[in-house]
Amino acid sequence: DAARVRLRREQQLQKARYFRARLGRQKRQMSRVEFCLAALRNFAGTLNGAVFGYGFAPLRAVSWSAGIVLIAAWLFGIASFWGQMAPNSDVVLTSKAWVLAVQQGCEGTYQPGCEMPMWIWQQGESYKDYETFSALGYGFDLFVPLDALGQENAWAPSYGRGGWGAVGYWLRWAVQIAGWLITFVSAAMLTGLVGKRD
Repeated sequence: DAARVRLRREQQLQKARYFRARLGRQKRQMSRVEFCLAALRNFAGTLNGAVFGYGFAPLRAVSWSAGIVLIAAWLFGIASFWGQMAPNSDVVLTSKAWVLAVQQGCEGTYQPGCEMPMWIWQQGESYKDYETFSALGYGFDLFVPLDALGQENAWAPSYGRGGWGAVGYWLRWAVQIAGWLITFVSAAMLTGLVGKRD
């Protein structure tokens, strides 16, 4: 109950800071730079409240983490379904099997009537001995900054093979940044470096 009261207090303080900054801007007591800094602080505070509950609801970070991993897994699974994930190994990408698959497959993005190189390569013998793609494992591996499962080193979205590959290329960066931030702030809260104020 005390944590809930403190969380509510932080939410009210956050609102008060926001409206104070707006009022100061309307009365021309703040420069544009000061107002932008106040808006940035407000955004960071709102994010802190949403993800970590200002330190009074730290389990929110677990929900956010699970949501990010599941959304990433879903999108990378779609990219894989459309053949827009590729092996991320120099040995595979220079092998005869992969070069032949690229030559026989679609040039660039998917066109009706042609096969993606990934689909051709998966029918060969070399694919059977390579790391199997797991969308959930890939999403988790991107989010957790340890490369614990090996999926991130084994696979990558193909930026030039279609829209889902391009989405995956940029999403990869966003998931990794979110993972680093949430992990870092969670660790800092657990150690008491940042977090709740009494």
